[in-house]
Amino acid sequence: MMMIPNLIVMPMQIQNPVEVVYITDASGAIYRVWMLTPGEASVSRPR
Repeated sequence: MMMIPNLIVMPMQIQNPVEVVYITDASGAIYRVWMLTPGEASVSRPR
């Protein structure tokens, strides 16, 4: 399995819609976001 390094991506760098997973903090604000690769996005996961 090829590992892709963690990167900081600025919003203007995103050209196309991407699948993401995110978590929120106690107040409901978005805390962390992960952009998924096509392979990761195809895996079923709980919502």
